Amino acid sequence: MEKYKLHKEVKILLFLLSFFLVLVFASPIFMSLGLRYIPYSFQPPLFGSEKLFNEQSLSQEFISPQDNLTAIGVSIRNFNLQSKGDVILEVYSRGGLIRRSVVSGSSIKDGDIVIFTFDKIPNSRSVSYVFKLSTLEVGKEKAYEVYTTNEPQDFAGSLYINDMPVEKPISFLLYFAPESRFSLIYDIYKSWFNRFYSDYNFFYFFIATFSLLAILIIYFAKKEGGR
Repeated sequence: MEKYKLHKEVKILLFLLSFFLVLVFASPIFMSLGLRYIPYSFQPPLFGSEKLFNEQSLSQEFISPQDNLTAIGVSIRNFNLQSKGDVILEVYSRGGLIRRSVVSGSSIKDGDIVIFTFDKIPNSRSVSYVFKLSTLEVGKEKAYEVYTTNEPQDFAGSLYINDMPVEKPISFLLYFAPESRFSLIYDIYKSWFNRFYSDYNFFYFFIATFSLLAILIIYFAKKEGGR
């Protein structure tokens, strides 16, 4: 009776672990239903900042690594939520202004990533662009601060303040619209596995847990078959 009770408890544990794994690996499918775009990479570490106000704009060069560019995210400091003026992001190509997005200052929290969305740019892969940040309503005394980085991505170019180059570029994220639902699910899995492999402790813990689960399933399956 004790052996049967123990065996039953182990089967329940295996069921719960299996359910958890299925839930983890199936969740990207459910997540994809509500996603319109996904980030291309991680945001670079924040290091320093540049002021943004009505007499000072920031222009960041970059090369798009994928097609369907549809949003750009930057970290903006709005100290004590004192600034309420709109922040404008404009995307330029060699042909001039091609996209424009405006975010109200009242929605910008101190240090948050602010995502500027716009109609996707279909053939954006390997194309050089400049995004320009500006504000018309905020003076220097209540200036926003846009965070920069000392570890920029490969696709990030130079930063210009009022057309004058500076040392560190903006720490920014690029977001892309998926070509299809299938490609979106694939990109979510790819992003997950990139994070998975970057955390070695979690990676080894997960592999050990998964291996133990597989061994237990095989063991009890053989035990049931031998009865």
